[in-house]
Amino acid sequence: MENKHLDNLIGRMQRYGDEEAFAEFYKLTAKGLYSYLMSVVGKKENAEDLMQDAYIRFRQNVQSYVRGTNPTAYLIQIGKNLALNFLKRSGYERQTDFSEWEPSDDGESVEKQADTTVTDAIAKVLNGDEAQIVKLHVVAGLKHREIAEITGKPLGTVLWTYNNSLNKLRKYLKEDENANR
Repeated sequence: MENKHLDNLIGRMQRYGDEEAFAEFYKLTAKGLYSYLMSVVGKKENAEDLMQDAYIRFRQNVQSYVRGTNPTAYLIQIGKNLALNFLKRSGYERQTDFSEWEPSDDGESVEKQADTTVTDAIAKVLNGDEAQIVKLHVVAGLKHREIAEITGKPLGTVLWTYNNSLNKLRKYLKEDENANR
């Protein structure tokens, strides 16, 4: 995702309260924020609620964003704070709802089936931290340095976890492919 473009959209929101800029910002960042929140709370309904709250909080505080920094990391940090507060307040135990990722038998495309297979593998093979790091890098498009900042983990740990996770996924998918032959 182009940080400069997102930065310009935020500038339009700050200067003019531009709703079209916000709509485009939402469209470009929603998938990454949702993936992050899903990796934290693990339940679709809670992730969706927190996502709405994050965008509301973002809109309320758009003037405090410093242009030239990372807009995606700023948004995800808002989501992270909301998610952690949610978990703390509710004493919520993370439960993962992967029902939305189940493949359907309605003739969906091979590409969507492949996405479902990889997503299913992430759910089966990776622990919460590993899945979160992979999703933040692959889905949200964040750099490892940005992921380290958001998660509060050292950059080396993020890099190691990401590479280790990819190796686990490759091994699982290869074994799964061999078993289905």
